[in-house]
This record gives sequence, structure tokens and C-alpha cells, in this order.
Amino acid sequence: MPLNRELILIRVRQIVAVILAEDGKPCCEIPTSALLADMGVDSVSIVEILQGIEVEFGLKIPEHHAAEYFYSIDSIVEFIDSPYSG
Repeated sequence: MPLNRELILIRVRQIVAVILAEDGKPCCEIPTSALLADMGVDSVSIVEILQGIEVEFGLKIPEHHAAEYFYSIDSIVEFIDSPYSG
């Protein structure tokens, strides 16, 4: 069954929240448009988010896409929901 955008959003938020919590950063409600860098997400955390998304959605994402598309929750959801992610 294909994932709808809302389900993708929920799952991506969960992945980011887990990574932020592991880094000791507060992660109550993550605004979808907030820049990950502004929330204290560094390059190591981006790689962890990338790996979590690959596992969760069964994707293989080249690391260069992380720098290009993984800058906010919205941008990650857009990438996963796009034809380029398949």
C-alpha cells in the first residue's frame, strides 16, 4: 500500500525526534518548516536521519541527496513523496 503524505510526515517526525532525543536536544513538537540546522542537527545527525529513513521506507538514498534535500521536515517528506526517491 502506498504511503500518503500525512503518514510520511508522522514517520519522518518520529525519526527526527528520536535522533534529537539521542543527542540530548528537546524535541516536543517539531515544526515541519523549521530548519534542522536551527534545531541543532549536525552532519552526523543528518546521516543518522538518512539511515533511519532508508530503513523505515525501504529506500537507498545517496548521501549527496541528504545535503540537497534534508534541510527541514517538509523537504524530507517532499523527497520521500517524490518520484526521485523510488
